[in-house]
Amino acid sequence: MLRVNSEGSVSYFDHFGNHIPSLLEGCHVAFNNSRVLDARLSVDLGEGKEVELMLLDLGDINPAVSCSDHNIRAMIRSDSVRNGDVYTVNDTNVEIVRVCGIWEEEAESGGNGTDCIVKIHSIDVVSEFLESNGAVPIPPYLNRKAVESDKVRFTLFLYHM
Repeated sequence: MLRVNSEGSVSYFDHFGNHIPSLLEGCHVAFNNSRVLDARLSVDLGEGKEVELMLLDLGDINPAVSCSDHNIRAMIRSDSVRNGDVYTVNDTNVEIVRVCGIWEEEAESGGNGTDCIVKIHSIDVVSEFLESNGAVPIPPYLNRKAVESDKVRFTLFLYHM
């Protein structure tokens, strides 16, 4: 379990049950039983340059249906993206269907990029494609790449008031 206090200090706890009394004082508790998808992809822009492509919103997309059946909202960390551009994730083409605008973010998150709609040209179902090619998006303040243990469910968030 991860705890971030009001000063931004990060603490890790081995087991929730061992620390609940000290954690709940002065907090609002929000339960979230969602699964984090491997939505961070690395796309090849050509000439050996790779950038992050983050799938932002699956909306009503059924992750058990083929990728090529869907257009997906995404952010790519490049400002030279144009409608119709095709990039690759491993050997799979990812087409920019529509550029929606500029994606602005602070430098510690990797900087700005382009908000866009993409089509992943793969017969794989969405969930299998992401599991094979993606990584869990983790907060930038962790200053590391995602690891296998990041795939566990995040079920409890505490907000200090």
